[in-house]
Amino acid sequence: MLFRNSQGKAQSKTEQSVTEPVVWLLYGVSGAGKSWVADRLGEHFGWSVYHADDDITQEMKDALARSQPFTPAMRDAYFQRLASLLQQRLNESGGQDILVSQGAYKRKHRRFLAQQIPNLRAIWVDAPVSLWEARIKNRQEGISLSSAKALQRDFEPPGTLEDKADRLVNDSDFAHVLEQFLSLRSRSQPGR
Repeated sequence: MLFRNSQGKAQSKTEQSVTEPVVWLLYGVSGAGKSWVADRLGEHFGWSVYHADDDITQEMKDALARSQPFTPAMRDAYFQRLASLLQQRLNESGGQDILVSQGAYKRKHRRFLAQQIPNLRAIWVDAPVSLWEARIKNRQEGISLSSAKALQRDFEPPGTLEDKADRLVNDSDFAHVLEQFLSLRSRSQPGR
C-alpha cells in the first residue's frame, strides 16, 4: 500500500516510517500523565510538543465546567479541526517527530487521525485509577475530579488489533517512561 508523504511523493509504509517524522499521539484519561510524558520526552529528544487540549472548542470547555461528557458532534468537529492542525504542525516540523498529548477518548477518533496522518503512532498512556485520581486532586487548576470521572466513563481503551496502539504505563519516574517509549519506538521504527 502506498501513502503520500508531506511533499506528495508516493511511499510505502516502510519507506515512510524511515524518512518521515512521526506524530506520537499520547492519549488516555485525565490524570494519566499524557502532558507530563510528552513534555519529558520532548525535552529528552528535542522534539516539539503540542498539548492539543489547549485547542478544544468553547462548547467543550463549557461541558467540562458542567461536569458533562462531550457529545459526539462536539468530538467530531474537534477531531476534524485537530487533523488539520496536526498536518500543519507536521509540515512545519523540519523533519522532527512531534509529540501530541490529547485525551482522544473514542476509538473512532483515533482511527480518523491515523487515516488523516499516515505516520501517526498512537500510544495509550495509562496509570492506576488511584494514581490518576490523586494527580487530579493535587492540581492547582484544570479539570475537576468530578469532571475527570465523568469523562473516564466515556473512555474507550484500545480493544482490537485494528487500533494499532501501544500502552505506556505512567506509574513511576521518567526513566521508567523512557525505557517503555524506547522499546515501543524501536519496534515500530526500523532504521531510526
